[in-house]
Amino acid sequence: MQTIFNKWGRALLWVFVFSTAISTAFGQGTICQLCGMDAAKSETEFILHRKTEPPLHACCINCTRRVMKKLGDGIAEVTALDYRTRKHVPAPTAFYVIGSEHIPKGSMTPFVFAFGAQEDAAKFKDRFGGEVLPFDQVLERLEAKSK
Repeated sequence: MQTIFNKWGRALLWVFVFSTAISTAFGQGTICQLCGMDAAKSETEFILHRKTEPPLHACCINCTRRVMKKLGDGIAEVTALDYRTRKHVPAPTAFYVIGSEHIPKGSMTPFVFAFGAQEDAAKFKDRFGGEVLPFDQVLERLEAKSK
């Protein structure tokens, strides 16, 4: 009985060590660092590029705000998924629609949509409602609501 457990115990240990090594080698994957959702499936994904560590993913701007607050100066750059083009753009220069009726896939509330071009944000706002704001104002508004 003891030898069977030892064989299975060693096998499980190797599986754990191997899977841990793989996940460490490739960073944290695309799992949102705050809520655990698969950020790659989110239509409102953000990537937080750290100065000395692999990048972190977030499913939405609120999770991004909270991770940014936690890491502070450890973040070198933040990118947001452009809702129209599905390409990442620098988050600080993007335009955001907040308060829209539209519900994105794979995102936590409040739903905020990023756009690399102000015209795209305005068209989205005209169709689905909401307000167009720059990054810093969206963060300030979310921070005020969290208190």
